[in-house]
Amino acid sequence: MRHSRATLVLISFSRPDNDSYQVTIQDNGHGINYSREGSHGVLGMQERVQVDGGQFNIQSNKIGTLVSARWSKEAEIK
Repeated sequence: MRHSRATLVLISFSRPDNDSYQVTIQDNGHGINYSREGSHGVLGMQERVQVDGGQFNIQSNKIGTLVSARWSKEAEIK
């Protein structure tokens, strides 16, 4: 929230179907500045999700960011 200046953050954990789990984080901040040198936070999140066999998705613009990660229930979370 500090960098994005978000005033609202929503975090959800769900089972979209019987075979998977999903974590979603959404805020109303000003988006992610991908050009910021030395910023590896998003890449680090993506790598950790994929190492555990999950799918990672991020959508960001000037009115907020939506990050979601989804794993099959058989995935071994490390």
